[in-house]
Amino acid sequence: MLIAGWSPVGRRSARADRRPVNPACRRVESSSLSLLGLVRQVAGVEEYWFRRVMAGEDVRRHYRSVADPASDFTGAVADPAAVADAWATWRAEVAFADGLVAGAVRLDVVGQGGEEPLELREVLVHMIEAYARHNGHADFLRERIVGRVGRWGEFVGRKWMGGAGASGAVSPRSGSG
Repeated sequence: MLIAGWSPVGRRSARADRRPVNPACRRVESSSLSLLGLVRQVAGVEEYWFRRVMAGEDVRRHYRSVADPASDFTGAVADPAAVADAWATWRAEVAFADGLVAGAVRLDVVGQGGEEPLELREVLVHMIEAYARHNGHADFLRERIVGRVGRWGEFVGRKWMGGAGASGAVSPRSGSG
């Protein structure tokens, strides 16, 4: 029932703002949200859930500090070295997570997240939710920057949602959504 329990969470999130329509229709003001910031953010998400919670490693957070908890975004500058670092960090954290999952005998392996022990299956479901949110943010940014968004089917090798297969190409947004 773990997976079924996440659908209501997403639905509650979608209807969270019940204020009148006008405020919800306004354009967003300038923010520190960026594609590079999202890469840095998900590298930290991978690191937290797999290294800290599941593996029990006490590691320093990549892009966060007590002084600036949002430095994954505020520190995301248009510098080739910062971009390369963010991607290398994300790839390393994904490789660690993939290795941990591949080495797990069962999905009920327990890690310590806060006060409650968490099973690996709970962390994996949370990661699906986290990437869904972050990829949605990335799609909005990509659409604003280049007029295109990523398509799920392209990345899993299927032609879902009008994707072009496993080519890795990004499709222009169609009127059908």
